[in-house]
Amino acid sequence: MSLCGGWGHQIDLRKPYFVEVADARGIGLCLSTDGEGAEVEFFYSTSRQERACLPLKLIRRAYLARQTRVYYRLDDERWRMGRIRDYLLEDDGTVTYEVRAPNHDDRDVPESSLRVRCGAYGGDPAEVLALGAAETQRWFDARWPARESLIALEEAAQGLTGLVSASVEIVGHQADAVRRILHDPLQRYLLADEVGLGKTIEACAVLRQTLIDDLNATALVLAPDGLVGQWARELDEKFGLSSSCEPRLTLRGHSDLDGGVQQASLVVVDEAHRLIHGAKPHESLARLARGAEKLLLLSATPVIGHEAALLGLLSLLDPERWAGEPIARFRAHIEQAQEYGRLLLGLRPDASAFVLKQRVAAARSTFADDVFVKAFAHEFESTADLETKKRIAGRLRDYVADTYRIHHRIIRARRSDLEGWEFQARGPATLREEEDDDRALAEASIALEDWRAQARLHAHAAPETASAIQKRYASLLLAVAAGAPVQSHVPDLFPGEAELLAAIEDAQGADVAERRAAFIASIAQRHLRFLRGPSLAAPKLVVFSSYPDLLPQIARALKATAGLAVFEGRADSSAISAFRAAGAPAVLLLGRAGEEGLNLHFADAILHADLPVDISRIEQRIGRLDRFGRTKGPIRHIIVSPAAEDHTPWSAWLCLLRDAFHIFNHPVSDLQFVLQSIEGEVLAGLLDGPSAAIGLTSEVQTRIGVERTRLDEQYALDQLALSRESARDLVEAIEAAEADEADLENRVDAMLTKTLQFKRSDLGGGMFNLQWSRETQLPERPWAEKFAGAFQIPLTWRRRVSLTHPEARLVRPGSAMIDALQGLLDWDDRGSAFATWRFEPGGGRPGEERLAFQLCWIVGPGAMDASLLRDGESGDALRRFAQSLSPRWTFTQHVGPDLEPITDPAWLSALQRPFRPEAADEGGRDYNLGSRPDWLRSVVDRQSFASLCVSVRDNALARLTASPEYLARLEAGRLASMRALERRVRRRTVQAGAHPSHALEREAQLDEMVAAAVECPKVRLDCVGAIIVAGHVPRGRL
Repeated sequence: MSLCGGWGHQIDLRKPYFVEVADARGIGLCLSTDGEGAEVEFFYSTSRQERACLPLKLIRRAYLARQTRVYYRLDDERWRMGRIRDYLLEDDGTVTYEVRAPNHDDRDVPESSLRVRCGAYGGDPAEVLALGAAETQRWFDARWPARESLIALEEAAQGLTGLVSASVEIVGHQADAVRRILHDPLQRYLLADEVGLGKTIEACAVLRQTLIDDLNATALVLAPDGLVGQWARELDEKFGLSSSCEPRLTLRGHSDLDGGVQQASLVVVDEAHRLIHGAKPHESLARLARGAEKLLLLSATPVIGHEAALLGLLSLLDPERWAGEPIARFRAHIEQAQEYGRLLLGLRPDASAFVLKQRVAAARSTFADDVFVKAFAHEFESTADLETKKRIAGRLRDYVADTYRIHHRIIRARRSDLEGWEFQARGPATLREEEDDDRALAEASIALEDWRAQARLHAHAAPETASAIQKRYASLLLAVAAGAPVQSHVPDLFPGEAELLAAIEDAQGADVAERRAAFIASIAQRHLRFLRGPSLAAPKLVVFSSYPDLLPQIARALKATAGLAVFEGRADSSAISAFRAAGAPAVLLLGRAGEEGLNLHFADAILHADLPVDISRIEQRIGRLDRFGRTKGPIRHIIVSPAAEDHTPWSAWLCLLRDAFHIFNHPVSDLQFVLQSIEGEVLAGLLDGPSAAIGLTSEVQTRIGVERTRLDEQYALDQLALSRESARDLVEAIEAAEADEADLENRVDAMLTKTLQFKRSDLGGGMFNLQWSRETQLPERPWAEKFAGAFQIPLTWRRRVSLTHPEARLVRPGSAMIDALQGLLDWDDRGSAFATWRFEPGGGRPGEERLAFQLCWIVGPGAMDASLLRDGESGDALRRFAQSLSPRWTFTQHVGPDLEPITDPAWLSALQRPFRPEAADEGGRDYNLGSRPDWLRSVVDRQSFASLCVSVRDNALARLTASPEYLARLEAGRLASMRALERRVRRRTVQAGAHPSHALEREAQLDEMVAAAVECPKVRLDCVGAIIVAGHVPRGRL
C-alpha cells in the first residue's frame, strides 16, 4: 500500500477508492463522503465484510502496491483472487489496476471493484471454500507444516519466546525464573541469584519478551556505571537488542538517576541494593518504580546482615505490603523464615520414617493455626506406608515453602543447589606454585618485612590506624608480587614510613617489570608444554595480572615463541572469540578489568601472576572459567610468588585460600559478605606475621561452616520453591522440540523462500541471510517493514552456531523473522482454503471421482477478555500461564462427502501427498480447482458443494470435541489447572489471614480467568481443502 495526501484531507471522487485507516483495520474502501465523515467498507474475507462511518481525520488516500493480493467478482458473482502487477491513474483520479489471476490470467480491474484484506483476519476457511474462493494447494503445503512446527516449539517453551530465540544456552534455573515472571500478570520481581548464575540473562529475556509482546512498550536498564557496557554487549550479542537501533530501549548508569531518567514500561535495576540507603530507596528510583508497569530488581545481597537493604527493595516491589514496615518487625520475619527453613531441611525425601514423624509433628506445632498443615499432618499419620508418608511429607514441605516465604516475588538460586544439575563441581583442582628467585625481588621482600615490623608496632600502639595500615600492607604485598613499582610518595601512616617505602622501591630496581614479565612468560610457556598432549593439541591458558602495564611486556616475551597465539589484555568479544578459536596453544592476558563478566569456560588453566588479598577477586578470576557449560574438568592453577626458604606472607595467604577457604575446589560467592569481615581478620593476621595468618585456618573453616548452615536454613524456603523437576521438564521439552533443527528449517524455510520467495544467500557455517526481492509474494507495505529486522543480517537455525557467532541471530519464535511470519500467517488466508483435482491413473472414469476434505485445527485455551485487566496487568502473561497448563495443539482430519472420517491407509496416503503441478513418473498430476471452477461443478454443483463444506466443518468439529484425544487433553489441562491454582488458593488463604490486601483478592480473580480459559478451549479451523481424486482430467483448458 502506498499513501498520498494527509489525514483528514477530503478527496472529491465519485467512485469508491482505497483509504488507509488510523486503527488496526489498516485499509478499506471509501464508498462515500459527506464533508465530515466517510463510509468505509472493510473486507475481512470473502465470507465477511463490514461497513463503518469514520471521521475524515482518521482516513487518507491509499494506493495498492505491486504484489498486493486482491479479491474481485465478475458477472458470475464468484470471488476471484489475484495480485497487483501495475496500475494506471485515470483522468478522474481513480485507479485501474492490472491484476494477475492464477495461471497468468491478466485483466484490468477498476479499484472500485477490488477488495483488499484489512488488518484483522476474521474469515472462516470453510466458508471461503464454500464460496469458491479457494487457492492452490501449494500455499497450504507450505503454510500448515510451518504453522505446526512453530506452534509445537512455542508451546514447548511455554510461550517464553524472548528466551528461546536468544543466543543462549537454555539453563534450567534461568528458564524457570523467566517462566515465573512471564506467567505472572503482575511482573514485579527481585532476582536474587548468587553471583554468576545468570541474573542478567534472566532480566534480558524478560526485557525482550516485553518488547515482543507490546510494540508500544519501552524498557529502561539502570546499571552501575562500570557495567553499562557489559549490559549493552549482552543485549546486543545474545538478544539482538541495541539501544542505538531500538528506540524503545534505554541504558543508563546509576549516576544518571541524579540527572533525571525518563519513565518506561519496564524498569530493570542491576545491583539495586546500591541505590537503597538504610531501608529507603533513592528518590528517583522510587519514582520510576511507582510509574513502571513492570519492575525487575537485581541484587545478590544476602538476607542475613542486610535486612534493611532487602526491606527497601521489597518496598519498591510491593509498597502495599512492605512500605512502612518497621525494620525490627522485618528482622523478626527473617528470623522466623530461618526457623521454618531449619524445619524443612529435615523433611527430605531420603529421611527415615522416625525423622519424618518428628518433623511433621514439629510442623503441626509451628503452624498451629494453619488448617492446611493440620490436614497434611493428619493424612501423614493416617497411613502406615512409608512411600506414601514420604509423598505427603514432600507435599507439606512444598506447601510451607510456597506459603511462608518472605515474599513470593523473590527468585533466588544458589550454586550449591545446582551442582550436579547444571554445574559440575569445581574441584579437585590442580595447584602448582612457581617461586621467582629473582635476587632483587628477594631484597624487596626483605625491605617489605622491615616495613611490616614497624607498621605492626604502630598498629598495636595506635589501634585507630590499624585498618588503614592493613589495607596498605595488602597493596604492598600485591605490588611486590605483581612486579609493580611501589608508590613511595604517599602520606605517611606512621613515622619513618617514607624511608621504608623508598627502600622497597630501591630494592625492586628500575627494570622490575621487565624481569617479572620475562619470568611469567617462561612459566606460561613451560606449562603450555605440560598441558599439551594427544587429547589437547591447543591448550588455552589465561594469565591474570593486577598490573596492566606488565601485560604488553609479557606479550612481547611470549610472541617470540613460535607456534603460540597470544592475545593481549583485551576483554572485547572479538578477542575472546579469537582466543577460543585458536588452533595452536594460546594465551589470553587479562588485567583487573578482565576479572569480571567474561565467559572463558573453554579454557584449561589460570596463571595467577599475583594473588590479591581479596577473596572476591580470586573468586571472580576462577569464575571466568568455572561457569555453566564447562566440560573440561577441574581447572589447573599456576601461582607465581616470590621465593623464600620459610613461610612468606604470600605463601601464608595461599595456604589460607587452599586450606581454609577451599576456594580452588568450592565457590565462595555465596559467602561474599561474611568474607569481608573474615578478610579483615586475615589482614590483621598477615600483619602479625605468616605464622599468625596460617594459625587462623581452623577458625576460618569454622566460621565458614556456621555461615553456610545459616544460609541453608535461610534460603531453604526459596530453594524448595525452585522446582528442579519442573525446570528440567521445561528444558527437556525445549530441547526435544529443537532436536531436529534441520526439519524445523525445512518446514519453515519452504514458506519463506519457495512460497513467499524471499531471496536466501548461504553464508557458510550454518548461517544465511534473507532479502526482499522483486519476486517476493507480498506487498511491500506493510510487510517489507515488518520483516526488515531480519534482512541483511546473518541468521541461523542452529543454536550452537548462534552461541559461537554472536553476529548471527537465532531463528525461533520470538525472532524478528518468525514473529513477522507468524503475524503474516494470522493475517493472510492464502493456503487456508484450497481445492485440488488429483489425477491418478486408474483412479476412476467420469462419474467415479472420489471427493474428500482435509481439515486442520488449532486447539488451545479460550480467549480472555482484555477489558477486564487493570493497568499494569499483562494479558500475555495470563495467556502464557493458561497455555502452560493446557498447551495449544494441532489436529488434522480427513473426511468423506458422507461426513465419515477416512481411515483406509491407501486412501489417506493418496490424500496426504503434497501438490504436484507437474506430471509424476507414474503419470499422476495435480490441478488447482480455484482457477477451474467448472471442473469442480462437473462433480458437484455449486450449491451442494457450499452446503457440504459447512456440513463437513460442523460435523468434523463435533467429532473432534468428542474424540478421546481432545477429552484426554481437556482433562489433563483441568487437572494441571486445579493443582496449580489450589496451591495458590492455600497460600492466599494463609497470607490474607495475616496481611489482607487488595493484591491477593485481585490475584484470585485473575486465577479464575485462567481456569475458565482452560475449561473452555478455543477450537479454530486454520485450513480446509477439498480434493477430488480421479483417473481422468476433464476436457477443456488445463
